Amino acid sequence: MFKLQTLKASIMSALAVAVMIPVHAGEITGPVSGLELIVQAWSGGAEIDWSAATGIQSLNLSSSLYVDSATGDIKLVDGAQTHFDSFTATGNGTSLVSIDLLPTAIPSNVDPIISYGLSVVNNGAANATFQRINTAPILPTISGPTVVRAGISGSAFDFGGNGVTVTPNPNQTQDTDGIAEMQIFRVRQTIGSGAWTNAGVDVGAAQSFSGGGSAFTYTYPAVNLPLQAGPTGSFAQMQTVTRFSLTGGGDRMTFTGFAEILPVPEPGEYAMLLAGLAVVASIARRRHISLS
Repeated sequence: MFKLQTLKASIMSALAVAVMIPVHAGEITGPVSGLELIVQAWSGGAEIDWSAATGIQSLNLSSSLYVDSATGDIKLVDGAQTHFDSFTATGNGTSLVSIDLLPTAIPSNVDPIISYGLSVVNNGAANATFQRINTAPILPTISGPTVVRAGISGSAFDFGGNGVTVTPNPNQTQDTDGIAEMQIFRVRQTIGSGAWTNAGVDVGAAQSFSGGGSAFTYTYPAVNLPLQAGPTGSFAQMQTVTRFSLTGGGDRMTFTGFAEILPVPEPGEYAMLLAGLAVVASIARRRHISLS
């Protein structure tokens, strides 16, 4: 058993050298430029006013984000003030919608990936539109060809038993399939300025569940796109935009999603990988001989 564990450790060590596995936790501390979290809601074509506790219509939490040096994850500022993890929007003095940011609410892992969670309730009679924008720096900056992947999953709660429908905003048609989707993923060259480039892995189609006469929770079909060719260029910032409309009457929609961009390994890195695999094979061969 000890020899097998030693062999496993040797293999992992060789592979780590070969592919240059990065270590993210604790690399970055304090505020980081290029971080932004925006949550908005609309009803009847007009943006909904948030409660008097916030006094604003859209919540931009870029100034309240920091990087946890112990985990490398991006989190909300920890302090005496109330965390912006749940809030209620009002219209004409009436509660219209409520939004909860799930434990994975903020863009996490300071490397080229964004993950998030969002849960919304539409208490009004008419459809309401919700938007969540996650913006984060790409660390380190990527140059050259890339590969990308993305995914989304969730659940829909039909409060009144008369059906629940969630529909992407029509403007969410930015990749090459011509279909509006819940979550789009895009990147750009410079933090804070310049045009966005769609990464080609937008996910999440419209979904409608017919009611069964009583409250019920339906599973939104999960989509997980594998790594595929992405845009080529120099990219320093990435963004997911999740925007959709939801039927009213107390219906709730919960989403978790992610998107990732990675550089395509250079030929030299492939050579290092092959060299690492050769080391692994040599170690395994020697171990086999010694055990024999």
